[in-house]
Amino acid sequence: VSSISSHSCLFNLNGAASTSHMPFIIAQGRSALDAATSAGTFVITGCLSFSLYVLLCVCTPAATVPYVPLVGSVLYLQVVLPWIGIAIAMSEPDGQSMQRVPPKNDRTVVFGRREGKRFYLNAVLKALPPALLPQLLYLIAFGELISAFEPELVASSCTSGSWVQLIRCDALWEYSGPARTSASSLLLAEMVLCVVAASSSFVYRSIPIWEEQPWKGNHAWLYSLALGILFVIVFLVVTIEDGTFTSLPWYFSVLALLMPLMCISFNEAVKFYDSKQEKRAVMLRRLQFETRLGMWSPK
Repeated sequence: VSSISSHSCLFNLNGAASTSHMPFIIAQGRSALDAATSAGTFVITGCLSFSLYVLLCVCTPAATVPYVPLVGSVLYLQVVLPWIGIAIAMSEPDGQSMQRVPPKNDRTVVFGRREGKRFYLNAVLKALPPALLPQLLYLIAFGELISAFEPELVASSCTSGSWVQLIRCDALWEYSGPARTSASSLLLAEMVLCVVAASSSFVYRSIPIWEEQPWKGNHAWLYSLALGILFVIVFLVVTIEDGTFTSLPWYFSVLALLMPLMCISFNEAVKFYDSKQEKRAVMLRRLQFETRLGMWSPK
């Protein structure tokens, strides 16, 4: 009690009518903290996805390594990620925000199991699918586009066959033509689309999206999602060659639409595991709070 009394309060409330606003002030403060934490986690995970995307481009099984579009990468890191992150920071509080006991300011007193390790592991797991899954689209796109844009090169130097055989052709080690450019642009666009779609799992840390829809509690995030998709469309229109989509097989479009849904599903699975650990920590914090409250209550 003495340690609480020794700190000055930011709010000067006089009378019972003013004191009645305290629950609202506390609720807004908790909401702002949770939203800012979710926004920061999303930005960190998005940057980690981009780093893994660049690393996996070097490790591609294709003979031609995809290049990383400079303008698209800068716009993604400097515009799309902060844009969506700011929108996530505007989220309304979830229905359980005032029922959870918040963590202590003293970081040496924790109630979760390996909280730091769990945070890093969840960030890596959530960042991996948007960087890994689009690599398959690059292989399909490059194999199909090289046969459509460079038929003479394929006929003279490569064995005719499916895209699985063409991507390993030795004559394509130094290739840097329109097939590589368009396939690399499709790779980056799909990675950005997966990150934008997966941001729906970051609006609320521990609540599944089917229980509390993110677009109901945050209209700004919904607008940022639409603008992120618009950015992907404009980027593809500007960078890819004419006839790219007509040269791709039908299953390419199916995979491109399914991959963002797969990223959302994977993030929700990671969130489910993390929420179990977080609920346990909240229960332990509440147990300590109510125990100490009973110790200091008048008898």
